[in-house]
Amino acid sequence: MKVFAVVLLFAFAYGATIPEDQPEDVEEFQLPDFVKTCYEDDPKLGECVKEAVSDMMPRLNNGLKALNIPPLDPFTIERTSLEYGNGALQGAIKMKNLKTFGMSQAVFRDVRMKIEDGKVETEIDIHFPKIFMEGAYKADIKFNELKLHPKGHFNVTMTNINTTHHWEGHLVPKNGHQYLQIDTFDMIPEVGDMKIYVGGIFPDPAMNKIAVNFLNQYWPAFYKMLLPETRSHWQPLMTNSINEFLGRVPFDLLVKKRE
Repeated sequence: MKVFAVVLLFAFAYGATIPEDQPEDVEEFQLPDFVKTCYEDDPKLGECVKEAVSDMMPRLNNGLKALNIPPLDPFTIERTSLEYGNGALQGAIKMKNLKTFGMSQAVFRDVRMKIEDGKVETEIDIHFPKIFMEGAYKADIKFNELKLHPKGHFNVTMTNINTTHHWEGHLVPKNGHQYLQIDTFDMIPEVGDMKIYVGGIFPDPAMNKIAVNFLNQYWPAFYKMLLPETRSHWQPLMTNSINEFLGRVPFDLLVKKRE
């Protein structure tokens, strides 16, 4: 069952990423009036950033063209793929029509930000009451001598999700502004509960039901095992996705220096 749990972890990782197709950069950039700005020397900088992001979240259901932010509910990714290989388990997974619901309900519980000599270190504690994901998948998997080619639809419901995002980056000058570029990214997502459905694991519906029931019973063990094992795959993807967004919003307009 470890094979099929990989599909679910990849779906969770991609739920927070930015789609590949983005508008072209523009040289002139102005923040919408409703975006709260903060100051670098504010002793409560983290609290200010938390309030700014929290104020913006209700506006993100339909996306924000001014900030090149796509709609968050549902957050859609047309297609993506990943290869996985670790010891006896080898395989490739393709997913399409991925939709994630519930991201706009994120609660930012704490933000810790440090800016020094052009370097930025940030930790963000986020709570998601509920996340629902659905999509289609196709996989070619080898587990020891067992070869499988499952395909079908899947959905995952996760509740009481708490995660800490840790970013380290530096400021890059571009178009007369300073942009934040992330060098390292890590996250520690803790899921309170998870309900899983994966179709097409086995052609026989009865066998498929047994497999799904097994996943739902033992998902905590699979999740705990797979998160560190797959970090080398999703970590750079998440870093690149965050940088795609940050490369379009000048950091010095969000966090200003006092004149």
